[in-house]
Amino acid sequence: MYRNSLFCSRNATHVLLLVMGCLLWTITNTSCHRAHRTKSSVRSCYGGSATQEMTDVSYWNPSDTIILTPEQIVQYNNELIAQGNLDLVDITIQNPIISKDVVEKGIAKYTIANSWKWLDTMLITAEDKQALYESRNLGQLNDSIIVRYGVITHPTDMRSFPTDKVSSKDKVVEGPQCYDRFQETQLRLGEGVHIWHQTADGEWFFVRATDYAGWIKSKHVGLCTYEDMCAYIQKEPFCVVTDIYDQTIQDVTMRLNMGTKLPYNTQKNKALAPIRMHDGSLAICETTMAGDIHQGYLPYTTLNVLTLAFKQQGFPYDWGCKNGYNDCSGLAQSVYRCMGIQLPRNTSSMRRIQRNMHSEGGINFDYTQFMPGSILLSSGHTMILVGTIDKNPIIIHAFGSYKQPPTWEKRQVSATCITSMSDLYWTDGERSIESIGHVYEIK
Repeated sequence: MYRNSLFCSRNATHVLLLVMGCLLWTITNTSCHRAHRTKSSVRSCYGGSATQEMTDVSYWNPSDTIILTPEQIVQYNNELIAQGNLDLVDITIQNPIISKDVVEKGIAKYTIANSWKWLDTMLITAEDKQALYESRNLGQLNDSIIVRYGVITHPTDMRSFPTDKVSSKDKVVEGPQCYDRFQETQLRLGEGVHIWHQTADGEWFFVRATDYAGWIKSKHVGLCTYEDMCAYIQKEPFCVVTDIYDQTIQDVTMRLNMGTKLPYNTQKNKALAPIRMHDGSLAICETTMAGDIHQGYLPYTTLNVLTLAFKQQGFPYDWGCKNGYNDCSGLAQSVYRCMGIQLPRNTSSMRRIQRNMHSEGGINFDYTQFMPGSILLSSGHTMILVGTIDKNPIIIHAFGSYKQPPTWEKRQVSATCITSMSDLYWTDGERSIESIGHVYEIK
């Protein structure tokens, strides 16, 4: 996630001056909300000294050479999990009983900062805070907790507290300036979870997923045995969603994010989607996918990385993926999930990766030496390296705003765009290229 980031404009027609010169990007009333797109409807979005021709993958002539084989990717994922401090776990490892201390620690790591002054449209009070802390139902924890298991049956928000109320620094609860500080991430359809705890009314579960732990709505989980959870998430053959689009399953429409993985019936060309029965149990139904999929993971090549990333041009920036789109780290994670590579969810966790991490500092990096598709990391932002022009790095990233010299007027973007770095400044006045502290090559 990235500071100062905003959602995409909901105006019917909105012309946004994005670039440092006079390039114009026109957004129509379908540009931010048409989730399923044909090839001809993919938008271009560019800024700084980047040009429109750079928004076409073919301009960069990316390599289709295999970087890591499927077997090497499995080993790579295991290495990241084994590092131990990236908030990644192997969800297929059974932990039938966990201690109260483990669950309490996971829940209690979330606190309400004093700077979060608003709860929905009202100033937060001491009583509000106390009620939120009490809603976690910690008094009902036993010394040993029997873990339950489930599969996500609807993309679901993962929250730091079991509430739909918006916590923010400003009195904004929706729209392009809403930063809901209780929103951590969104779990995808078909993910497996370990259920550790629940609220007194049973409406919220505290769960451990592959890359995060937090509160989700219980109505979005199909309960099952550990064996059935593993059988579903490991079932082959499978398909991977390679775009962002709306999907209807048994009369329920949901937005599927890139990287969603579902078992696939190749004879019928239908995905096997998880659904929640009236008694809360897991069931499976066949569904015809409404948008782009790939049978199995895509080969890990630079061509596939950039093609997937470029597909997200113009989609709105989405703090915590709350509306089914992506924030900055979510963009990188969604792209690499399509090739079976499991990255940490947040920028802060990505910065702790040890393998193939370069830390020389922004202006000291020679970006021509890095593989396209490498991940650039500042203290609060994640970007994907597209290539270089005269040693100036060109990136694709989901971000909200920047400042433009000489007036340093704040400009709102709130989308996934291709930009240069040497002439892009963040809203705090820092030149973006100088903010880069780490470059992560996945090889």
